[in-house]
Amino acid sequence: MLFNVIRCLRYAKSSYSNCTVAFAAINTAFDNFVSAKDNMTRSASSILPFPFALTLAAFIAPVAFAAPVAFVALIIVALFALVVALAALAAALAVAITLTKR
Repeated sequence: MLFNVIRCLRYAKSSYSNCTVAFAAINTAFDNFVSAKDNMTRSASSILPFPFALTLAAFIAPVAFAAPVAFVALIIVALFALVVALAALAAALAVAITLTKR
């Protein structure tokens, strides 16, 4: 994606139109983007990623284990709720039939 942005900005920079203001704006935007990208890359490469990766793995591991368990529990609870709702409907119909016969 980053290369697509650079390619698009280079194309816009190279295709000079009659509107000088637009050309100057695109030229400035391209130069700012490239300088910001270089600063971000330089500062990000100076950070040691290992402690952050270890912390991230410590948080992701329980969540990754709990997700399938929660999904199965949701299916079981939904099935149980459906059975209870159908039983309540059957009981209500039985009570209504019993009361109409009297």
